[in-house]
Amino acid sequence: MAAAIDQMSESANEHGKAKLTDSELATLRRLLMGPDYEKLLKHKITLENPELLAKHISPVVSEALKLRAKHDSSLQKTLNPIITEALLDSVSKDPKPIADALYPIMGPAIRKSINATMNQMMSNFNELLEQSVSPKSWQWRFDAWRTGRSYAEVALMNNVVFQVEQIFLIHSETGLLLQHILSDTAISKDPDMVSGMLTAIQDFTRDSFEVDENSGLSTLKLGDLTVLIEQGPSATLAAVVRGTVPQGMQNLLSETLESIHQQVPQQLKHYDGDPERFEQLQPILANCLRVKKKEGASENTKSNESGKAVKKPNKIIWLLLPPLILGLVYSLYNSHQTIKNWQDVQSKLSSEPGIIITNATESDGQYRISGLYDPLAKSPDSVVNSDIMSSLPLELNFKPYLSLEPEIILKRVHKSLLVPNTVKLRLVDNTLFASGQASSDWIKEFRLRAPLFEGVKVVNLNQLMIRSN
Repeated sequence: MAAAIDQMSESANEHGKAKLTDSELATLRRLLMGPDYEKLLKHKITLENPELLAKHISPVVSEALKLRAKHDSSLQKTLNPIITEALLDSVSKDPKPIADALYPIMGPAIRKSINATMNQMMSNFNELLEQSVSPKSWQWRFDAWRTGRSYAEVALMNNVVFQVEQIFLIHSETGLLLQHILSDTAISKDPDMVSGMLTAIQDFTRDSFEVDENSGLSTLKLGDLTVLIEQGPSATLAAVVRGTVPQGMQNLLSETLESIHQQVPQQLKHYDGDPERFEQLQPILANCLRVKKKEGASENTKSNESGKAVKKPNKIIWLLLPPLILGLVYSLYNSHQTIKNWQDVQSKLSSEPGIIITNATESDGQYRISGLYDPLAKSPDSVVNSDIMSSLPLELNFKPYLSLEPEIILKRVHKSLLVPNTVKLRLVDNTLFASGQASSDWIKEFRLRAPLFEGVKVVNLNQLMIRSN
């Protein structure tokens, strides 16, 4: 209607009739359109003003998001990259708010982990001491030295036929780690990284070879470690076995994976990235952690457990405990003293005028410092304490250079111009001040040659007097 009125106004103008003013056009619109004109005009103003439009739709935004989230997961897929990018940007600019938010969670978790580790260490300490003095343990130490392996690894290999050390539950579609179970004696790297690598290896084999879409690797072998992989429609189960793989282990993984799909089918199908929803599966996964020791080791273990309540401390342990503690304290003291000496050497050399450290490294117990020094400065060897040099395997490699530090410049002037004892020099902001008394010939030579020194721009002789003969 408004467009028609505008068109009529233009047509009237073309036929030479009087042109209607804006107020007259507005009055004509109100008369023809009635009360709807005010509403349409108000809506038009709202749509053209972003601030008014945002205020108008803000009450229904939250309800719209709730309805869309219930309908499908498109909203989550849209917001996920935006929220992730915003979080990464916030952390890169100022990580403190995120750290403060995580502090109440990370603190108790770290303390709980430390307590569990300390309790486990103390429970194994007595058994470790008993084994450390037996003839068999010395044989294992020799084998560890000969093969280049750790003593713990050799002891485990000689006592265990097989052990399932780790269990990984991985989401098939995303490759993300859902749950990870670790045995008490196993050492784990980053489980999320291991999960990603297993998924990458599976994808590589499917892309590189002509195999069925649902087929994949079932076994990986690395030394005495074997990784058994059981694949399901929504999740993959992987077990890390050290030693000979027992019969029925693959069937156990298959039955466990079937049970997992029966218990949490919807959580697997609609995984939202929260692994806590699968913590209820830990007892099922822990059931796959199996271990079988050699007969002699198992018998010893049983006898130790049955007699633990009445067994008296072994005298040999108490005899060896003080030397072990003293040796440990001495080793810690030596390590602390070495670190202190290394820091003292670097501090002394850095604070000495005319000496610059360009590189300080430590490798295999050998300490090396390289840098530059002015020939008029103290030699690096004389700066370092001789006692430290004898106790610290230190190698110094310094090359000469021309220092512009005030102390070195004054030494250079004193040496070159044979400054008499009656003259005192000081250098402030590239200005060389001379005070005292000297012969007229020396003052004349000093006035000519002093500005030639690097680092001296102005020579001030106001306080230098000619010495009378």
